[in-house]
Amino acid sequence: MHLLLRRSSSRLYLLIMVLHIVVVFLSWPRSSIRFY
Repeated sequence: MHLLLRRSSSRLYLLIMVLHIVVVFLSWPRSSIRFY
């Protein structure tokens, strides 16, 4: 994933981060609060 992020543009990087945050929120709402 890190190699992909390095090759891709910042837009794709932000999109992946947003998707990851959404997955975390849907998976563990309590853990997501701990992350922030």
